[in-house]
Amino acid sequence: MRRKAFWRKTIVLVGLLMTAACTTETATSPVAEAPVARGHAVRFTAASAGPITAETAYSASSLGALMPQFQIKPIETANENNTTSALAAFSNGLQVMQFLRGSNGRIGEVFGVSENIVGPNGERLGMTFRQARVSHGSCRMGGELWTDMAICPAPGTRNVFLVFAVPQYRGPLDKLPPPAELDGAELQRIVWRPA
Repeated sequence: MRRKAFWRKTIVLVGLLMTAACTTETATSPVAEAPVARGHAVRFTAASAGPITAETAYSASSLGALMPQFQIKPIETANENNTTSALAAFSNGLQVMQFLRGSNGRIGEVFGVSENIVGPNGERLGMTFRQARVSHGSCRMGGELWTDMAICPAPGTRNVFLVFAVPQYRGPLDKLPPPAELDGAELQRIVWRPA
């Protein structure tokens, strides 16, 4: 009899713990629903993209010295308006970050392109617009090579941008989709620009 009572209490306790765990993973915490990153996590803030600042030189040797855990290689990438040469940081063969040339031999923009990137408010690639809790009114639709993408400043910043894919949107290219449709858009990249 005591064993049956023990197992009943154990099952009830496990059920309560599982229910509590499920109820804490809601949209109130953006990181709760973010994909799990593997490898080295890199945080983007208004001041920097990981170790990259406005003073960082645009060169493979400079980036390699700041990020020794990554392999730095030349690539081609697309920004909003054209295709351009860039440098990229790779981890275990996968791209994590892309670096575009700026003025005076410095870094111009950094694109976070993997789940290893953490935005200023805990944003991660793969999150929905709703999970990232971005204001609809702060966003615009991308142009040229980023059509079907919503571009929004990360809350609390003016130089970190969240780029969401809106693949099913068939409305005017210069207007955002309705909020209900935009809420399901998926975060594809995080863009940092020197302040």
